[in-house]
Amino acid sequence: MLVFLSVVVFSSCKKTDPMEDATYKCECGSITWEGVEYQLVSANYVIPDPEDYATRIYYVSAEVSNDYGKEVRSVNFRFAVDNIYDVATFGGFIDISNVDIGTIDHLMEDVNFDNAIAPVRRYMATLGTYSVSPGVLGGIETASWSFTIREIVNGNMVGFPKEFKGDLEVTITD
Repeated sequence: MLVFLSVVVFSSCKKTDPMEDATYKCECGSITWEGVEYQLVSANYVIPDPEDYATRIYYVSAEVSNDYGKEVRSVNFRFAVDNIYDVATFGGFIDISNVDIGTIDHLMEDVNFDNAIAPVRRYMATLGTYSVSPGVLGGIETASWSFTIREIVNGNMVGFPKEFKGDLEVTITD
């Protein structure tokens, strides 16, 4: 009888397929941070001045993790462009000589609420290039960047320069 129950118990186990990560990916671009490429989870835009359709502020977010996959962090990037048509024609360039820490147009935040000492680390672009392919009168608009960034603590740049690059795609609507 015991053998019969053992056979029934062991044969009634059901094996299922491994669970797949259901993390949302928008398929709207990627970033490269700390040498690793991550897919964006969101990419959005704002036209801050309704009278000036050529201005843009882009916002992107990606989930990043450490090598062991246990520490999940979020990287958020705010990227402002004064005139997308000038950038499309001539390209965009940023260097530290024309950046005021008080009015940063390119700000990256590395958010890790498991880090009690520094849950949000802010970085600003100090050197690099960016480009925009405008969605003229609506449609698909793309932007890409390759920046050297430095961390900002209490209004001062600290640490060594790091590379931060990426691309995004948004659909411009009225």
